[in-house]
Amino acid sequence: MWQLDGSKARLATSNLRCELDLALPTRGLTNIAGKLDANQFAVEAGAAIMQLTLPSKATVLADAYVRGNDLVATYEESSEHPCRTQVYWRVENELDCVGIQLIVSVQTSILDATPSLTLTSQVAGGIESIEDGITKMPLRDSEVCYVEIADGSNVEAILHDDTQLTSRLFPGSLEKGVIRRARILGCFLPAASAEKTARELRDQFVRSAPPLTT
Repeated sequence: MWQLDGSKARLATSNLRCELDLALPTRGLTNIAGKLDANQFAVEAGAAIMQLTLPSKATVLADAYVRGNDLVATYEESSEHPCRTQVYWRVENELDCVGIQLIVSVQTSILDATPSLTLTSQVAGGIESIEDGITKMPLRDSEVCYVEIADGSNVEAILHDDTQLTSRLFPGSLEKGVIRRARILGCFLPAASAEKTARELRDQFVRSAPPLTT
């Protein structure tokens, strides 16, 4: 599972491994490789998924820990981003997929704040929108696809070009005392059944209650 050494985190399961620097969440998950059924896969060097971009002075890591399948990090408020931001990277390991569910929550201590954040994933195999909330990225030289699924709430827009997918989180403003959450599921699926499985996962994902977080 997750191993944490300072701000450096490593995930190692029987089906998925990757690395993440919590002090630099904009670098995202890197050195990704795994196994899905009989298919070995690896995301090419230089690619990264779930790159969470906070304003440049808003990435002070206040707390980090591992709890069960979750890697959890909390980032302090700042003048550029006056929102306390908590992020969960939750391991998802099902029969037909392996991946990470990203859960981002924001709250503010001031009367009104702009909580906007962006999440970016980039691979070199091309990008295809299947339908609203589902985007597929075939991995080169592999029978596996990377798919991102948004639950719809607190996701303003999903944009992409040939190699980069960007999701804009938390449109509008945030009032004091309110907690807003956004969820993205990033998973690896067999290419032959990726679209069908992605739609089934999306339907389950948007119907599911947001997980309990602290």
